[in-house]
Amino acid sequence: MTGFVIFNVISQSVSIFIIMLNFIARLFFMCLAEYVGFRNDSEKASFITTTVFVSAFFQTGWLCLVAPWSTSREFDEGGVNKLFTGIYTDFNPDWFADVGYTIQYNMIFNIFWPIMEFFMYYGLRHLTRMWDQRKWWPNAPEKTRSQTLSNFEKIYLGPLFLVHYKYSFLMNIIFCTFMYGPLLPILFPIALC
Repeated sequence: MTGFVIFNVISQSVSIFIIMLNFIARLFFMCLAEYVGFRNDSEKASFITTTVFVSAFFQTGWLCLVAPWSTSREFDEGGVNKLFTGIYTDFNPDWFADVGYTIQYNMIFNIFWPIMEFFMYYGLRHLTRMWDQRKWWPNAPEKTRSQTLSNFEKIYLGPLFLVHYKYSFLMNIIFCTFMYGPLLPILFPIALC
């Protein structure tokens, strides 16, 4: 029983680590897009969508498949055996219990990540409004300390809706679901949620 609990904690930690890496990669590519200097916003949004999707799908979809893969049965010797030295040579019950569980937990965590991210950014906006009004509950925007209209808008406007990020997030969920769905059919209702 304790072995299952330890395995469960490790799988959850790996999934949370993957989601955090996806978040960091998203921020990196969005900052990189600001400095590249695209001709228009459509090219910039396309760059962000593509790079965020590819990095997230690599970390969420391909890495879970390739990391535990072993080529010891397919190749006798050579560089490929040194490259893929995992523990699973095929899809077996242990693979489903180990890697399949991690993929499922990762997809379940993706259900709650947008909600967690909303509250994280809401908390940051609330803190900047508290700092602006010097009150614990900033409910009077007319008592702002902002000197310019642009500073006032930065503090009191809602968040930007980043379509390119949301699009790449949905593509990642759909691609991972259809990649592993035939092996793990539970992913279809998880993706629907």
